[in-house]
Amino acid sequence: MLLKCKPAAIQGTHLLLAGLLSLTVWRLFRPRFERGAQAVAFSVFTVAHAVFLTTALRCLYVPAAYAGSGKAAATPSLLVYGTTATCTSIAVSRALGGGLKAAAKGLLALFWAASETGLLLGIAIGAYFFWQARTQVSEGSSIENPTVSFEANGTTLELGALGALGTLLLPFLVHAGIEAYYRLR
Repeated sequence: MLLKCKPAAIQGTHLLLAGLLSLTVWRLFRPRFERGAQAVAFSVFTVAHAVFLTTALRCLYVPAAYAGSGKAAATPSLLVYGTTATCTSIAVSRALGGGLKAAAKGLLALFWAASETGLLLGIAIGAYFFWQARTQVSEGSSIENPTVSFEANGTTLELGALGALGTLLLPFLVHAGIEAYYRLR
């Protein structure tokens, strides 16, 4: 079964990625930016161009693959990720100084921001499932006054959801620790 997302959710994910990328780029290329708003503008520009290029790639690839095979086709993930990585590398090396070191730092920033975006989405989904497990309406309650059932299976599910949420929060704690170390040093 394919997971279908609404366009607003996809756009929100791109905005979240741009925000996290701006924080990472601000940290990695601080001498190149005078203000944090420049890092935000650069990140939004980079994410918007990557989204545009991957959409154009899909618009070119899918009809050509369908015409060639007669079957519905999707763009290979490696091609999409390669396009995004290339776009980010070129943008970083052109805007923030040439060289492979800047391009590698830009790819690191993209990878870190994308992984944090995935973790935040996982935390949101886990919190939703935890909330669903917590607020199971028992048989005798009404909609206006629901009661929470604390069955053995529900408690196990709640503890499992809390453990998963805690695991997803570990990279953020590492990031906060590194940030605190450099700020307090």
